[in-house]
Order: sequence, then structure tokens, then C-alpha cells
Amino acid sequence: MKPQIVPVTAAHVAQLWGQPAPVTFQGIAVVDGDRVLGIAGVYPDAARYVLVSKISTEGRALLAQGRYVRTLLTAARRMLAIASERSLPVHAVPEPGVDGACNLLRHLGFEPFYKDVWSWAGSR
Repeated sequence: MKPQIVPVTAAHVAQLWGQPAPVTFQGIAVVDGDRVLGIAGVYPDAARYVLVSKISTEGRALLAQGRYVRTLLTAARRMLAIASERSLPVHAVPEPGVDGACNLLRHLGFEPFYKDVWSWAGSR
């Protein structure tokens, strides 16, 4: 069965992060039955929005096998559609040590901005 893209809930966050989110954010989750494969969201921070995301270990393993890549890209594009509704810049910081994180950001239209911060071209 193909994973579903659904609005993120506190239960999704707690399952993937092991604790409640440190900030309130609007986002989506990729779920396969009762398993959360990934979440993404945006939250306001001063004069910008910050994009936050996390892919589970299982989700990374599935992606490494070439599975659900299209679902990941669809979810990322939906998240950016949510972000584009805001009139502030969207920034992201790739997680250190995650192979392909910068390539994914570049594929989605982000560009290096300052040090390890990337800026989404769609929000400028």
C-alpha cells in the first residue's frame, strides 16, 4: 500500500520526534498505516518562516531502496505550497550528515543563502 500524505497531528510529531514539537507549526505527515515515515511543517520566526522536516529511519531506508521517492517529492511540494501562501521568506537548514539533503533542497528550488541556511526562491 502506498503511504498517505495527511495533515500533521501532535501524535505524528510525538511518534517521530519522541516528544511534542517545540513550536506550533502547520504541516503534513507521510504515514503508512500506523507508521509515520516523515513530517514537514512551517512555523513563523521573527520576519521569516522556517521549514522543518524529519524523515524516520524506516523512511530513509525505503528511500535508499528507491521506494516512495515520488511520494516524498509530492509531500515536499505540498509543503512548499503551504509555505508560498505566506508573504515572508522561507529558510531551511539541512541536517548535518544526511546524504542528499542539500540535493533535495536544490531540487525543490532552495539556494544557499548564508552559511548553512538555504532560502527558497519561491518565497522571495
